[in-house]
Amino acid sequence: MSANLEERSLNKIPGIEGELLQKEGNIKYNIGRLNAKREGTKEGKDVDRMAVEKAGYEIELSRLQKKLEQNDNYYKQKYDDSSPGIKELQQHLSRKQALISFYITADALHIFILTQSSFAYTRVDSLTMLQRGVEDWSSLLKTTENGKRFKGEAIGVRLYKMLIKPIQAIIPEKDEWIIIPDGFLYFLPFESLPAGTGSKTLLETTTISYQFSSKLMVSPASPDNTTSDNNGGSPVKVLAFAPFAGKGGGFDQTGSAWFSQLPASGKEIAGLAGNQYIDSLATKERFLKEINQYPIIHLATHAVSSINNASESFIAFYPKKRSTIEDCLFLEELYGLDMNATKLVVISACETGQGELVSNEGVISLARAFAYAGCASTISSLWKADDQATSFILRRFYVYLQKGYSKSKALQKAKLDYLRSDALNKSPAYWSHLILVGNTDPVYPAGVPYRWGLLIIPLGTLFWAVRKERKKRKKNSTLL
Repeated sequence: MSANLEERSLNKIPGIEGELLQKEGNIKYNIGRLNAKREGTKEGKDVDRMAVEKAGYEIELSRLQKKLEQNDNYYKQKYDDSSPGIKELQQHLSRKQALISFYITADALHIFILTQSSFAYTRVDSLTMLQRGVEDWSSLLKTTENGKRFKGEAIGVRLYKMLIKPIQAIIPEKDEWIIIPDGFLYFLPFESLPAGTGSKTLLETTTISYQFSSKLMVSPASPDNTTSDNNGGSPVKVLAFAPFAGKGGGFDQTGSAWFSQLPASGKEIAGLAGNQYIDSLATKERFLKEINQYPIIHLATHAVSSINNASESFIAFYPKKRSTIEDCLFLEELYGLDMNATKLVVISACETGQGELVSNEGVISLARAFAYAGCASTISSLWKADDQATSFILRRFYVYLQKGYSKSKALQKAKLDYLRSDALNKSPAYWSHLILVGNTDPVYPAGVPYRWGLLIIPLGTLFWAVRKERKKRKKNSTLL
């Protein structure tokens, strides 16, 4: 992923034609599309035909990449495998932040904790007990039903003592954690765990976000440094899709999935600045046409995340062509897209943070595929959660985002609003499924709420006028 993001930043190198890079992306997308089609094809002739077509694309891609690599700067930057050092990472942390990286070996969990001014290490030796606790906790979060009490208190206390308390002891003053998980920890929303302060959860004491790797924090393609288009205060534009707001939808009758209605999805994207596509307008074709033209993309839809076969994972759009391959966006297709101008993708669909766990790579999920495509950050879901709760949280998220909060802080405050609301079900099962992965920077520059920005200008003008008048009076007084 890091190498791909590095490559996406190479269009600024002299001698590299933008058309060549665009062509490279198109070829990768077509290869991914063929891979997805082959997964759902049973006819031998069709499989053979697609294999020949794929081979042609791969040959074309190889030739194109050799041509690009003739540029020395391109070659050097693309294959540079250096990793950031401690001091370089510390420069990317604020005074209140801590970077917490986990590494699992055969018999222990190793925890590396980096702050702006310190580096610490600790470990958890009872790995089997920890893994069992995490799996039991995650299972409770996914299976809690409406109206039933969440019964994870005992497990939560054990996980707090084993996992959270040792970290708090090292960085008691840090209230923002950037977590790089490993292994079974990829499926754990840390904010759902007890904070050790009364009955509070970590959500109530700590702002939490996640990263795939520390290298992505300093990658030239990963910072959220795209040009703001809020025009000094207008809401940032969002490209939003809700293909199943009005009714459910299916595909052909050869075993394809049928997707139920998501009544709250229309309300979830209502009022967002930008373009909103609902029901029959929310097509895959429309999505592919308009991506990378908006800072934020919001997908309020269904998704399928395969834990055993990542290539079978996809995001569902309106079934215009009544074919899964034509109407759904598959994970392998995402890898070929160019989304380096996208600050945030909100994937409000079930289990988009889930996926196949690959050694030394992490979870091959839909959220990871968006990051691979160049998107600075994603909000995704770890399990199928309540439609109404998800809608409430994400609508509040945009309110705080427009006030200038960082993405991670906006999500935290939105979840806290849900806890303080009149909702009947407030266990972590209803709010901790949504996690932020990637860059946490505010979408609005300098953390200034856009409404206040409208006030700052006239106040500045008034201050300048008063100061000028005082200087004038002082000058006249001196002459007298």
